[in-house]
Amino acid sequence: MSLPTSHSASSPRHLALLSLPRELRDYIYNAVLETSISPPASPASAMDRWENDKPWGADHGIVYERRPASISCLGLLCCNRQISGEMKSAITRKSNDPEGGVTYKLDIMVQHVQLWPTWTAIPASPQHMRHVEVDIRIFTYSDLEFRYDRRHIPGAVAMHLLRLLSGFLAHGPLFISHSKPLPCTLRLETLTVNLSSIPEGFPKAQYEWEGAYRIHAFKRMKALLGHLDDSGLLSGKVGRLKLCSRNEVEEWEIEDKGFNSRIAQQWVQYGWNSALI
Repeated sequence: MSLPTSHSASSPRHLALLSLPRELRDYIYNAVLETSISPPASPASAMDRWENDKPWGADHGIVYERRPASISCLGLLCCNRQISGEMKSAITRKSNDPEGGVTYKLDIMVQHVQLWPTWTAIPASPQHMRHVEVDIRIFTYSDLEFRYDRRHIPGAVAMHLLRLLSGFLAHGPLFISHSKPLPCTLRLETLTVNLSSIPEGFPKAQYEWEGAYRIHAFKRMKALLGHLDDSGLLSGKVGRLKLCSRNEVEEWEIEDKGFNSRIAQQWVQYGWNSALI
């Protein structure tokens, strides 16, 4: 949605919106907050990216969007005072809805040891972030690279996931430090991680993913999130974790736990953002 020009407050489109009954305008505002875009079909079709974060000498890291999706309601917030006020009221109502809320959606493609994150829904500014859904699509799976346990150094994919998650909690949707700090500290009520099947067009990968790979990936992701919870690094940042893969669902509350400096520094060594320590 493009930004309005300086004379847009009296443009025919805005006048047409204000001519609708308030109930219909509220319906439109809610629809905007539920709008999402389709992620790239594959890493090969993900355009305009840049790569960063190569811990431990990995050849490939996280391939970020150069221009992440903009806030869905930005155009309406930049309209005249009445429309902007009504849009803000709609955000507040949806944020306070006990049966839902504003949901932000992130797609992550995994190919070899690279992550390709794409925001598919940023309904409002980060200060309203309460619910985040992450879809992880695994195009190539290596159990060694997904591994994380107390006896071994994490695999490259596990370290990149740690770096991406902690970068988001520290810096918001851009994942990395930038000149304009977040207006608030992120505190999610729910973080949902979905391990999705490979899309059509990848028959060999589809066959392997639906077999043993999906089971192994679910176990590895459960172990990674469980270790994060046990370490206390998610305390005060995430209220509830949910991990899904087809009919398998694991869900648990994050308890407030302390952590010692030795464990914290080990997580930093493995990719956790030091700004969260």
